[in-house]
Amino acid sequence: MTILSVFAERLVDPEVLVALVGKKRLLASDIIGVLVEEEIVETVTLSRRGVIADCLRARFSTTAGVTFQALDCIDNGDVLRALFQRLLHVATEAEAVAMITAVAQP
Repeated sequence: MTILSVFAERLVDPEVLVALVGKKRLLASDIIGVLVEEEIVETVTLSRRGVIADCLRARFSTTAGVTFQALDCIDNGDVLRALFQRLLHVATEAEAVAMITAVAQP
């Protein structure tokens, strides 16, 4: 059921999919939970990136765009949280840039 839902959305309008499968069956499947969880993770990750970027702008007015590009490469919310906590204790912009760059590299 879940696999059908994932692939059917691109082939069929959502209303038609609900009519074919049934609202109760879709809600009972784990597809809703998976999609909601993914959305929450993505929202939290974006929020954490934004908080870090705002803090960098506030503390270091000359922070380069390259730093923000490196920050955008970090997709793990836990890594972003740990990075933010460590960035609170750096003294210079160079330290912050080095820390973000190191974390962003695979």
